[in-house]
Amino acid sequence: MSVQILTDDDVGRWLTPTRTREWMRAALKAHTFGELSAPARADAQLGQRRLRLTAGQAHAPEGGWFGFRSYLAPGDGRVEDVTVVYDEERGTVSGIHVGSALAPRRCGSVTAIATAALTAPEADRLGLVGTGRQAWHQLWALADVRDWQEVRVHSRDATRRERFAQRARDELGVPAVAVAHAREAVEGMPVVVLATHSSTPVVQADWLARGTYLATIGPKQVGHHEFGLDLLDRLGLAVTDSVDQVAGYSPPNILTTTPDPPCLLNLGEVLWRGLPEVDGIRGPGDLTGYFSVGLGGAEAYLLAQVLREAG
Repeated sequence: MSVQILTDDDVGRWLTPTRTREWMRAALKAHTFGELSAPARADAQLGQRRLRLTAGQAHAPEGGWFGFRSYLAPGDGRVEDVTVVYDEERGTVSGIHVGSALAPRRCGSVTAIATAALTAPEADRLGLVGTGRQAWHQLWALADVRDWQEVRVHSRDATRRERFAQRARDELGVPAVAVAHAREAVEGMPVVVLATHSSTPVVQADWLARGTYLATIGPKQVGHHEFGLDLLDRLGLAVTDSVDQVAGYSPPNILTTTPDPPCLLNLGEVLWRGLPEVDGIRGPGDLTGYFSVGLGGAEAYLLAQVLREAG
């Protein structure tokens, strides 16, 4: 049996915003109903570098699989990720992807799923902090679920944010404008996305209006987080793509170390089972938060779908 080796160009042709979102919805549903195993990630310290491994296994009528993704943490743009999918029955390698196209598409698509589910259709103004690869794929996915009437973009580098906004207008058709300050990007906006590498908070909670929906993609560990603890005090509803992963962080995720942490729900549970009727699910706060941490095996899930569709 031949092994398919795919590049970023190969998977990019298959992973359109719509298709990626549909497949990630299927992955979240499979995880919710016990059809996708997605344990917390594991790290191996290799000198000054840390190799990270995420893995998963799915049982499917068209053929089960198991697989993993390995990458350096924190991310190093010079080092490629490797994702491998095995045939569950035979134990043979079905396909390998080498590159960086899977993870940001996965991440952006899950944010788009959460945003569409947790915000009203009239919430059509977006503040985005960050202009890197992750930020781009957040907007790439979000542009496919809502007709945004206003998009404000901020990052520290004026040239990069202007270039990012221009690219968003040209390629995604969204009315993006670059702004000089993070506060200007998020103040009064009903939807806010943080997608930075910052180890210190890039927004203050009092900049956010009541009812704001906030998605955080970047760091959220003790000593290294892109939002402050003051934001956690304002949360009324908090969801994530993997509660297991939140608990598996090292150093710990700040959601697990605050004196009064918010009740955190799996996004899949909310989508397919609704909010549990128990005390404490909705706190006293006035913000809704989506905390992206990465569902284990999600990149392998996407690669398995590409391999199946590509034949």
